[in-house]
Amino acid sequence: MIPLENEHTSTKVLIVDDIFDNIQVLGNILNKRGLDVSFATSGQQAIDIVSYDKIDLILLDIAMPVMDGYEVCSILKSNPKTSSIPVIFLTAKTQSEEIVKGFTVGGVDYIVKPINTAELLARVNTHLEIKKARERQERLLIQQSKMAAMGEMINVIAHQLKQPLNRLSLTIQTVSFDYLDGKIDDSYISNLEKELLQTVFFMSATINDFKNFFSPNKKEEVFDVKMAIGAALSVLASQLSDEKISYKLTCQVHGDMFDNYAEITECQEMAIKSYKNEFIHAILNIINNAKDAILEKRKKQDMSIQGHDEISIDLSKEGDTIKIMIKDTGGGIPDALLEKVFDYGMTSKNDKGSGIGLHISKVIIEKNIGGRLSVENKDNGAVFTIELHR
Repeated sequence: MIPLENEHTSTKVLIVDDIFDNIQVLGNILNKRGLDVSFATSGQQAIDIVSYDKIDLILLDIAMPVMDGYEVCSILKSNPKTSSIPVIFLTAKTQSEEIVKGFTVGGVDYIVKPINTAELLARVNTHLEIKKARERQERLLIQQSKMAAMGEMINVIAHQLKQPLNRLSLTIQTVSFDYLDGKIDDSYISNLEKELLQTVFFMSATINDFKNFFSPNKKEEVFDVKMAIGAALSVLASQLSDEKISYKLTCQVHGDMFDNYAEITECQEMAIKSYKNEFIHAILNIINNAKDAILEKRKKQDMSIQGHDEISIDLSKEGDTIKIMIKDTGGGIPDALLEKVFDYGMTSKNDKGSGIGLHISKVIIEKNIGGRLSVENKDNGAVFTIELHR
């Protein structure tokens, strides 16, 4: 079984209050319970902190100058990377309309000042446990998705290794005949060595791609988005070829176009720091979904009128934003399902599909990587758009 990422990390609470004495009181209570504490004395400082630090829960004062707690919460909830952090409001206001407003902008709870220690700890512990349970479920879903992909990838690898193994077998037989015919000399040995090394290198690279994809590594690293997409295409290329589905990757930065994953070149403009394996996982799910949509469309079409099917991937850069558009010719997503296509368990496939692939892609791109993933129908297919911030 694929191991889950380590859950045993320290828990950090961010206290946001413009009165430092209040921060000290709350910080002392939470520190005594073994929680790590950060603090901010303004709304903007809080927003800056969560942009680079891993915060598990926020205690947010409502009445602050310049930017009040409601505005801070709204900003945090509008950012996919911070939207899942639970926010507990600290308030001296007990009017129902103020409390309702807090929930409306995304707060999960509120604590009325002056602070009662037992109440504070109970509410903080409750929402930390809820957050941990949700994150545990998401990790399990991602691993479930990887396990589903593993079955398909084993078939892909078996297919990819069959040809080089046949080539090795044929080469061994040929060497025997060539020896008897006196054809073996220094040049023959040199060419044979190159051919065998190329075959072994291809087989080794195929196995490494499989191993790397299922690695539980959860560390951020700098990687080339373009090359990562190429890695995803390398996994699915043989399946697409067998189904007579072509693909092309276009990089608008340099005007390059590739229809063979092995020829894709690096692009420094496409480098980001994030979770490479998870990104490849998300791309695999989207391309695999496009392939299935095309195959589903073919079942409903007259064989005599079937045209050319293609998956096109377009990369562009606008300022600090990298945009990836993945378009297929699968006939599009039914209007009734378009707004729900990323929901857990949602699938438009009649005879297969767990309904978690696109949901997991949404979680990875938006929550884990901090980008955006959307979909629309265009022409004769669906277009999935990913926006990543460098």
